Amino acid sequence: MYLYLKNVDLNDIFFISDTHWGHNLMRNKRNFNTIEEMDEALIEGWNSVVKEKSIVFCLGDMSWYNPTKTLEILNRLNGTKYLVNGNHDWPLEKAECKKKFVLVADSRIELELDDNEAVMVSRDPNKKTQLIVLDHYPMVSWNKAYHGSYHLFGHVHNRIKQPLGLSMDVGVDAIGYQPISYVEVRKLMALKVNHEKNEDEQR
Repeated sequence: MYLYLKNVDLNDIFFISDTHWGHNLMRNKRNFNTIEEMDEALIEGWNSVVKEKSIVFCLGDMSWYNPTKTLEILNRLNGTKYLVNGNHDWPLEKAECKKKFVLVADSRIELELDDNEAVMVSRDPNKKTQLIVLDHYPMVSWNKAYHGSYHLFGHVHNRIKQPLGLSMDVGVDAIGYQPISYVEVRKLMALKVNHEKNEDEQR
């Protein structure tokens, strides 16, 4: 699914994955004393950076609660939300939860943003845009990877310590239990090397 957002404040675009609200196994791995403690930490972390006008792309595996409890949490979260389904998102498919998202994608979203600091070449020669491929799962290659597109993913809970090329794990276990902004992603991607180009092409 392709999505082009224009005239948006790049500081107000955020990404997150794998909150796993209500999941006792993840509570244990994250060293929280109770599920409630974990949930509250994630909600507080979210709202500490995301404002009401912000846009948040959620890349799956958000909740292990039933739809009613999941809805209670969604109602407490700031921002306009988009969802890419993960492999544990059945509560979010229920109508009462689904309506909390502007868009729900079954697989991936290819997001394009206007960005004067982008390294990509836009379809329009008079402006620069950045393509970001959003998926729950990490990929070896993705659309326009050779040309500088980013790939953001979740699912792996920080188990891939050096993701390929211009890709990044935005699961909470990799980014500090709160959404990460597009501007911060761009800074981190600037330190990476495009794995689809050889050394001569990188120079």
